[in-house]
Amino acid sequence: MSALEMSRGEKSAGVPESAVVEKASKAAWFALWVLVAVCLLRWVDQVVLVIGTEPMKKALSLSDLQIGLLQGLGLTLAAAIGSVPLAWLADRTDRRWVLAGCVLFWSAATGARGISHSFEHIMVSTVGMSLADAGLYPIAYAIIALLFHGKQRVTANLIFYAAGALGYSVAMSLGGLVFAALERHAAQLPAILQGLDSWRTASFAVAIVGPLFALLVVFIRLDEHEPSARKREAVGTPSEPTQELRRYLRNNWRALVGVYGSAALGGMAFGPLLSWLPAAVARRYGLSPSEVGSQIGTMFLVSTIVGLGLAGLLNRVWGRRFGESLPVRTAPYLTAFSAIPLLAVAFVESANAVFAAVFLVLVLLIAFNAGMPTVYQGITPRGLRATVMAGGTALTTLLVSSGPILVGYVSDSVANRPNGLLLSCAAIGVPFTLLSAWLIHWAAKPIHAALEMVRRADLT
Repeated sequence: MSALEMSRGEKSAGVPESAVVEKASKAAWFALWVLVAVCLLRWVDQVVLVIGTEPMKKALSLSDLQIGLLQGLGLTLAAAIGSVPLAWLADRTDRRWVLAGCVLFWSAATGARGISHSFEHIMVSTVGMSLADAGLYPIAYAIIALLFHGKQRVTANLIFYAAGALGYSVAMSLGGLVFAALERHAAQLPAILQGLDSWRTASFAVAIVGPLFALLVVFIRLDEHEPSARKREAVGTPSEPTQELRRYLRNNWRALVGVYGSAALGGMAFGPLLSWLPAAVARRYGLSPSEVGSQIGTMFLVSTIVGLGLAGLLNRVWGRRFGESLPVRTAPYLTAFSAIPLLAVAFVESANAVFAAVFLVLVLLIAFNAGMPTVYQGITPRGLRATVMAGGTALTTLLVSSGPILVGYVSDSVANRPNGLLLSCAAIGVPFTLLSAWLIHWAAKPIHAALEMVRRADLT
């Protein structure tokens, strides 16, 4: 969705023209690009774990269930636990220092992974990394809302969303290059690093740059924007927020279950594929970590660009007609159709065919997800927006964390089959994908009603 199209959507929703004219400073754009860079660092830290799954499994004699626990409990569940308190702290102190502390902590945890020698040690370092990086998105979006307004906030949010969406693919490519460089130049490494597994050395390599990124975060300037921004955020805040929240939840529970429940089920279907794909193709087709990183990274990058382009095309064709409800109308079809290539993953006979099937899954799901932040914001009143979105995201993440664990459990049960891991991803993913499509279709009317209610409230 382009900034121009989104601004048209704002006008169609009744947002006054005067609300979209404030210009952001150069310091604000510097802050945005720092946040984008930190987002990329976060993904690089995580994909070193993902790319190194298979050699780590062999080095530490891990089972697929244990790998699933790392990907599920270690990464996803810990992120759900960490996001709300970190966001609460950031709203009450200097957001820059909280985010800088998160960067330092998750970088230290990434380095600690490199010296781990058991499943328990790997789990502790993974949980530490995930708890810290859980603060990135809520803090970053709070900073963006502070520095950008109107049309430029739409543009800034789109840039940061694209960074998150493209970040995984770029990080996979960078991670593959890191592994390849370490393998190629192992003899030139310092004596203390020679002979170490590549996943250990890669963990050290990405951890040492964390302090630089933390320093850049501290250089973000917020003071000149703070008073006016906080005043704007306070407008419309109810005098009795707890009572208002209860009333809102009671009247709009179907809409909330529809949007966040559909996201959770889609994450349970897609998350395991994202987590397990590097190990699956390495095990099935004998690809090295560097090959896995470069090929999957390229596939993710292209599919993300195509998926974002499809979202923009849908908005261009039907955006004027349906406005902010467009994602809700297209979501059941995009999600349901993605079940077809997801099922094919279990039965194709080459790595390229697997990548092609996953490519189609990603294009459809990214086109769906690209429009959903607008829906999350649009169904929630101004004074409750942060609370409801943080709670909904945390509950969604808790459910998503079970996906990799389920795949690991099923994979251990069919370990004798050469395509057992890919079969497990499809067996878990297809039912959840179809349930996701049904759920958002079931909640379509309440979602439209909530969008209209909030739109009218924002105009008064």
